[in-house]
Amino acid sequence: MVNVQYLEELLHVALTATVPNTKIPLLLVFHAVRLTLAYFALAHRGPAASRPSWLQGLISVLIVPLSGGIVTSILLTNAPPGWLASPYVVPTYAGVYLTLHIVKPIRDVLLSLPPLVVDLATLPADAILKTANMIGAGTELALIHKAAAVRANPWAPTIAGGLVGAAGYASLSLLDLFSPVWHISAPGVSGAEWDLYGPFVLSAVYAFSRGTNRTLNELLHLISFGKLASRRQIYLSADEARALVTLIQLVLQTVRSLGFWSLKLGNVSRRRLVATAKKNQ
Repeated sequence: MVNVQYLEELLHVALTATVPNTKIPLLLVFHAVRLTLAYFALAHRGPAASRPSWLQGLISVLIVPLSGGIVTSILLTNAPPGWLASPYVVPTYAGVYLTLHIVKPIRDVLLSLPPLVVDLATLPADAILKTANMIGAGTELALIHKAAAVRANPWAPTIAGGLVGAAGYASLSLLDLFSPVWHISAPGVSGAEWDLYGPFVLSAVYAFSRGTNRTLNELLHLISFGKLASRRQIYLSADEARALVTLIQLVLQTVRSLGFWSLKLGNVSRRRLVATAKKNQ
């Protein structure tokens, strides 16, 4: 338990760190840089005449981090998304994108760095924010939901956290946001990326580790042949479970970035619905 508590403390430091002399969360800046560079690397590959406008780029970069909050608002809270209550989320992502769009020398220097270096440098921010959003705006809200039926449903936390956590990737993939021209597209049904199924797996790990749902506790007792769920000390607090899930996400993303394991399930393929419709006309 000491190790989990140590991770919890590190996570708290990372989530509360700010840009010097401001209140802007440092993780937001790193994540915004990660998304913006990924956008420019993919959407600006062709000749200048075919590149999207700055406004299209701004919208593309903003949709990815804001999607989860919209899902939360619809499914769980019936209230405005959390990022509307924050004075930093939208301005930070927009400010970083516009800065790199306008100040071309800085953008060119960052894009000239080896992709793996940029990926590993910004990966912690991506992993921490993904899990924080998934749990805080999805899994944990389902566990403490005001509706007794939702709290009692053993699958609600996994579904809620999974949908919130996968919303950004789903919107990016479905609308092909990081391409010069937006298209309606869809992942093939023969496989899935970790960004799509991972949030459901991590939400389940979080829900099982919390020990707040009787049905999940009984299921854990069953699959462990009675060795785990009967011991209260195996369950974690909300902060400890969040730290554990964040560590899993961080390790798996690092493994994927280094090329050791793609984390793909089956054969992941994409097909453009627009192109398919035209072909069948």
